[in-house]
Amino acid sequence: MKFARVQEKTVNVAAAIQFDLEQKGQSIGHYDLLIAAIALQQNAVLVANNIREFSRIESLKIENWS
Repeated sequence: MKFARVQEKTVNVAAAIQFDLEQKGQSIGHYDLLIAAIALQQNAVLVANNIREFSRIESLKIENWS
């Protein structure tokens, strides 16, 4: 299993996501924010059951396998 590490670029991506959501009057949990940032940084598809939370993040590829 490959684990993704939080890097400086990840934090920058997370900050951009948070800023964008705050401009829209929305918020996201810290863990979900980091998960989304890592997925974007890795250009990965995020498999999650919480589609509503993550769908607000532009350009994030999401799939629900449930």
